[in-house]
Amino acid sequence: MLNTHNYSSYSNLNKFNTTKTGAGVNCFIIDTGINSDNAFLDSGNLNFSTGVDGEKALDVGDGTFTSNTTHGNIDDHGHGTLCAMLIAGDKFGVARDVTLYSQKVLDDKKSGSIDTITDAIDNIIAFKNSDAHSDEPCIVNMSLGIPVSSANTEIEIDGTGTDDVYMDAIKQMIVNDIHVVMAAGNGFSINRPLMSKYANGWLNLPKGSDTNDDPGQGDVIVVGSIDSASSWLESDPPYAKMSPFSNYGTGNTINAVGGNLALPEWNTTNATGDVTFNEKHGTSFSAPIVTGLLALYLETNPTATPSDAKSWLTSTARQNQITNLMKYTEYDNNDTTFSWTDSKLTITQTGANFNTDFSVNDIVQFDFQINKEEFNTFINSINGTEFNDGWYKVNSVAEKELVVEPNIQNKTYTQTLDEFSEETILKIAKVNDTHEGLDGVKVWQELSTEHRLSYTDFEQTVDGHYIYITNVDVTENLVAFNPYQPYAIAWDDISSIDLSQLTEGGPFTELKLLSERGEDVSPTTFEITSGELPEGITLNENGTIAKADTFSQKDSYDDVIITVNNVYASAVKTFSVVNGEVIDEELEVVEDEEAEEVADEVIEDEVVEDEVIEDEIVEDEIVEDEIVEDEVIEDEVIEDEIVEDEVIEDEIAEESEEQMVIKSFVWKDCGTISTSISETNYSEVIHAKSDMCLVWSEDIPDNMKPSELTNLTENNLYYIESASNITSDQLHTDKKNELLSSCES
Repeated sequence: MLNTHNYSSYSNLNKFNTTKTGAGVNCFIIDTGINSDNAFLDSGNLNFSTGVDGEKALDVGDGTFTSNTTHGNIDDHGHGTLCAMLIAGDKFGVARDVTLYSQKVLDDKKSGSIDTITDAIDNIIAFKNSDAHSDEPCIVNMSLGIPVSSANTEIEIDGTGTDDVYMDAIKQMIVNDIHVVMAAGNGFSINRPLMSKYANGWLNLPKGSDTNDDPGQGDVIVVGSIDSASSWLESDPPYAKMSPFSNYGTGNTINAVGGNLALPEWNTTNATGDVTFNEKHGTSFSAPIVTGLLALYLETNPTATPSDAKSWLTSTARQNQITNLMKYTEYDNNDTTFSWTDSKLTITQTGANFNTDFSVNDIVQFDFQINKEEFNTFINSINGTEFNDGWYKVNSVAEKELVVEPNIQNKTYTQTLDEFSEETILKIAKVNDTHEGLDGVKVWQELSTEHRLSYTDFEQTVDGHYIYITNVDVTENLVAFNPYQPYAIAWDDISSIDLSQLTEGGPFTELKLLSERGEDVSPTTFEITSGELPEGITLNENGTIAKADTFSQKDSYDDVIITVNNVYASAVKTFSVVNGEVIDEELEVVEDEEAEEVADEVIEDEVVEDEVIEDEIVEDEIVEDEIVEDEVIEDEVIEDEIVEDEVIEDEIAEESEEQMVIKSFVWKDCGTISTSISETNYSEVIHAKSDMCLVWSEDIPDNMKPSELTNLTENNLYYIESASNITSDQLHTDKKNELLSSCES
């Protein structure tokens, strides 16, 4: 759900594993409502309240909601239901055990009022502060906003104090430890993005003189959209691209899938037959994906503040995955010469390599770091409403010389600039073929001198401030990522640490805990949690083993238990310690006899189903132009029956106990065991021992069974989660079903 991954049919849609579910987290959806009859939503986790008319159905005394039968438990548009499905839907949700609360503030046309939204916010704050819920984490998803368009050119600029009712109310939720996730917005016009700081993104900007000093400012999470990977919907690769409609810039906290989504109809009441899917697009659906991810985090970190959660979200995000975002190339602080001749700016810098980064006719944007007043006055005079739009076209390029001309060339430039040199850092970004280069306002404002965005100043005293956009914002290249998933380390073929083979750092040097898709999410650390390596041998945290020139040598060594961690998961395994060359008292070299493995090994092919990242595209707006969504009606899918070839094992001579390899059983962390006990695998053993579990098969030799299990084993049935919960008589074979029931509970 949180990474683009190709999917091709309903049968492999939304297949993903997660180790958290959002249990214990309350999630409010301020939207068009939630359809309680939706087949993919668990009605037991749904609660309804405020209707379009702003009626409050919250009992502040105990923090519970009563049903508002007029508006609260219906969705007459579908937008809110789709958001709910992406947060907690049985098949489509990221966090399927959160408790959902509907705050219906938009009607069947996705229209509403600021007053209704602030009423809903008052409800949520009262809920959070009630005795029943004050200790529970709470998230609010707001896939709506006040859209900026050619018909509504006034942008949201919020100053310190109570000057903007809408934004100030949202910040009050932050002050009350309520996490808020908002959609960045769907652009200025169809497929033309807008800088999100002119909409909801203002709330993502940090406190300061350029914004405000209000409590809560900068702690709201604002989500942009990237396209999903769907051969089913014939998406254009590469898939890690900003969606063409998505707002962008410094107002975006993070980005998640919101384009090219295949989602079922919001009013689907039966998921057992044919299901109709529609193609959806919008940051409205990127936001609930991140809301679900945040719920996974808060399940484990229920006391995290909105600031804490936001920091976690950005720190775990995948970086530099989006291929069509603008970025600056920075040249070192070297001697640089500037000159202006024939309406062309020539820049010469020692040590530069302009010709490897730019080509003739490229459109570029500068971030000049020059304190020379004459130069800044010159640049500002060119990038004004009567002249250039802030971008420049490359006229010629060499290794150390770049010549550019204003992007708007049908003007007469009379400005002059005396040639000068200065040591300065140069920052230049290529704009063409980037998402930022599609900015809708920049295109619109060149069509007429009357096409300007407007705003009211912070003090609300002067109307009619106008903005002419020149430079555009750089967008943080971050994609939301779910680290709460199963991990594994490829050490199944390693059973021992050979002290004579440590010249390359040992057998664990290249090993990491990786996700099912091979992602290295966070650093893997190694630690010996039981036993000791010989004196002079050290296991480092990064998995390398250091060997001193001299170390303790003897005929045999005790086993060691090694635990690996990566913050989100751990794995444990026992290893024997051997020395391929042991020097005895008479300096003879004695080589250890290695047990010969006789059994043929049958490796079953692993079928990995494509993971679908689903993001719904519903436009975030209070009143927003509707994006026409192509309806995709899925053909009935008949899943091919997979017939497994019968494997006939070769007859194998029975090995002696001395030949039994120790990897017949492995140590595992209790929290990561995903295998469910069944009629076919009941003979496996899981034994709780401190923070570990021991798993082995029924044919393990007696001399390898842990001594602490001697009194608990009988008839080769070993599946013990907790010795205190299992009685000895349950271990008899004829008590198998009773034992299974006890273990599963």
